[in-house]
Amino acid sequence: MPVFHFHLQVITPVHIGKERTKDYISGLDFMYDENKGEYQVYSFNKLLPSLEQRHLNAITSYLLDRPDKVSEYISSQHLITENILCYSWPSAYGTAREIRRHIQDGLGNWIIPGSSLKGSIRSILATYLYRHSGKKGKINLEDLFGKIENNLMRFIQVSDSKMTCSDGSVPVGIYPIKIFSGDLPDKGMWKDARNGGHKAQFSSEHFVSFYEMLNDDYSGTPPAEGRTTIRWGWDGEKAIHLFNARVKNQVKNVDLIFNHEDPKWLIQRIREHTNNFLKKEMAYFRAFPNKYLQEDFFGELERLMKENEKDEKSCLLRVGGNVGWHSITGDWQYDDYVAARKQPNSHRNQLKTRKILFDLTLDENNEEHIRFTLPGFVKLTLEKVE
Repeated sequence: MPVFHFHLQVITPVHIGKERTKDYISGLDFMYDENKGEYQVYSFNKLLPSLEQRHLNAITSYLLDRPDKVSEYISSQHLITENILCYSWPSAYGTAREIRRHIQDGLGNWIIPGSSLKGSIRSILATYLYRHSGKKGKINLEDLFGKIENNLMRFIQVSDSKMTCSDGSVPVGIYPIKIFSGDLPDKGMWKDARNGGHKAQFSSEHFVSFYEMLNDDYSGTPPAEGRTTIRWGWDGEKAIHLFNARVKNQVKNVDLIFNHEDPKWLIQRIREHTNNFLKKEMAYFRAFPNKYLQEDFFGELERLMKENEKDEKSCLLRVGGNVGWHSITGDWQYDDYVAARKQPNSHRNQLKTRKILFDLTLDENNEEHIRFTLPGFVKLTLEKVE
């Protein structure tokens, strides 16, 4: 069984969430320092023992009566010291009341789980198998991969990737996400309220969610990087027996996948899928135009396409939260996002919305502008095969 070793680099910020009970809460886990224009994430468990009784009484009172004032009080009293601070992150958008945390392992390392990488690869292989099936319309995924007891994906194992930065800095930051909607007829709108409330005008204040995300290098800081391994096929007497007994004669598509032991075959499948995905996204955003998603935004999409095609040993893969149903599970069903959106009898009008990351940055002339981009892209670069 060959083992493919890949270097992994974040190309646009990536979020893979923990359970919602672990989200950061303003005042308890973080505060926004308006003077410095930054979020400060800290350990409340370390903060409590350091407090004088008067501070403890005040924070307790605020938690009971005015929890929205806890962060303001902690900031005004300068209670966050270096040993309590986990990390800080500059941001022009200080309105977060909660921040969805990125997953960490048991040692506190920020990671991209192997299951997340494998889930994205599964969708790409589903697309490949679907194209070779000759079928049209919806299809049961068991027809592509086999039933759970003999599923092809059991023979693809992907390891977790511990993410770090080359300069030793924290590999995560805090980013705002807003929902973009391809409204009919042919309008791109921003979701501005829970029920309806779509507007052409972009607002950074209404209906915005904040996420802790692995950093890219857009702002000039080192990107989050890691390594992962992909074990391809089967090895050992038990696995060979399982394959011969349950898979070989029962799953149609075995040879389409496992006859290819060269990692460049997998890289090519991922690259083709990502390239097609980005082309469909470009068509989608052009079909539902919005004045805020103009040349810079389409330039971001073109940059991703160029990065994806850079060399034969690498490719871009989209993973994690905020990337959409079709990026992980259902993309194999659609050749055209615009046509799918405009089907009058389409169930739930799938493929309607996108989650867009935005951030205030400085351009090459040191002037402020808002960056809009699609989150979740990582670059896989082959290092060796064992």
